[in-house]
Amino acid sequence: ELGEIEARLLEHPAVREASVQVVDGKQLVAYVVLQPSGDDWRERLSTHLASHLPDYMVPAQWVVLEHMPLSPNGKLDRKALPKPEAAGREYVAPQTEAEQQIAAAWAQVLQVERVGLHDNFFELGGHSLLVLMLKDRIHQVCGVALGVNQLMLHPTVAAQARCLEGEGERSLIVRLNSQAQGTPLYLFHPSFGSVHCYKAIALALREQRPVLGVMCRALVDEGIEVPTWAQMVEDYTQQLLSAQPHGAYRLAGWSLGGNLAMEVAYRLEQAGRVVESVGWIDAPPPARFTAFWQQGAQLDQRVTSAAERRVELLAVMFPAYAEQIHAVWQATCGSQDEQWQQVSDWAERALGDSFRVLKDELQSGGETERSWALKQVLDERLQDTDYRAIRAPVNCWWAALSEGGIHQALIESGMREVIGQAGIRRSVVIDTTHHRIVDNAEFISSFVAAME
Repeated sequence: ELGEIEARLLEHPAVREASVQVVDGKQLVAYVVLQPSGDDWRERLSTHLASHLPDYMVPAQWVVLEHMPLSPNGKLDRKALPKPEAAGREYVAPQTEAEQQIAAAWAQVLQVERVGLHDNFFELGGHSLLVLMLKDRIHQVCGVALGVNQLMLHPTVAAQARCLEGEGERSLIVRLNSQAQGTPLYLFHPSFGSVHCYKAIALALREQRPVLGVMCRALVDEGIEVPTWAQMVEDYTQQLLSAQPHGAYRLAGWSLGGNLAMEVAYRLEQAGRVVESVGWIDAPPPARFTAFWQQGAQLDQRVTSAAERRVELLAVMFPAYAEQIHAVWQATCGSQDEQWQQVSDWAERALGDSFRVLKDELQSGGETERSWALKQVLDERLQDTDYRAIRAPVNCWWAALSEGGIHQALIESGMREVIGQAGIRRSVVIDTTHHRIVDNAEFISSFVAAME
């Protein structure tokens, strides 16, 4: 896998030489010799990798060298590569027993020497698979089970310790990077309810502005019914007003999240607040646009089996391998349990430890089943959404190979009827699929430019 990451780096015009190493056991570090390039090289390279590889294969740390150290026989001298400097904010040591236990769990999972009280799990190299490992490790050392969504909602040692002690905040807002300056960008969840899909955006903007995700309450608070569309819009509006009582907002969302972004923007403007922009990322139109919904975008009403759901969720977790996952599933004869076994065997070989971390969770159901059930209900909730007459300019991004991209003109025409002809500031079509657009390098570059 290291060779694959290096090959992808060398494809980028900013990179002259590259070496990717595993430091301290599991921490991926990219060493690069760059061509003359701008200050945003780290973001451009991260998003380039994220568009081709799963998030766990994007290095957590980067080191720029003038030249690669070579041994006397002209080969790379790996022992001479410098260790990366610790990144992030000023170090604050964990104090309480719970904080120290959680920091130790982080250090083991992330394979780093030191974890600070306010470090961000995702900025230290954490990703969706390592969250599952962290969940198990915290349970082992603390004797208390925190859900995956609690860990994502509270991505610092301090916040997770408060959760252990029963003092976790009720906010649905997840801080996705540690930037504190600039107008905050709020990204609304798609139909799976979580916001881990926005990691590439958050990393690309970490030098520019704070990026925060808004999770679905039904995923965070177990046992409650999925709110109606109107209840979600009201809840999220109040969440933003509470989290940020003053100043302007920027809102965006992928898929169903784009619909939420527009409706929350409308409510914020009605409350007298300033929304600087709304990002509409391959989101569907309201239900009255039947030409869109009748040509394949409507929900598949067929009941899906547990094995089919596992395959679909596996493809969501590993979007770079989605086509291969579906191909293995479709090429296998026999019962669906036998089909799943073939997919599982293939994933063991192709994905290795990354799949093994996820395998038990997929087979036991648990939180993955909750996410799937939530998706079905949230997709139904889309029937109640509509365009809103917002003053904020709208930036649209479309996946060329999706229903949204195919019906771009129809969707934008309907939107302009409500927000005005000049309401859409930009409209960009990306040569990708609906599920790959949020980590596509061309999209990330365009999105970052729109945020400047």
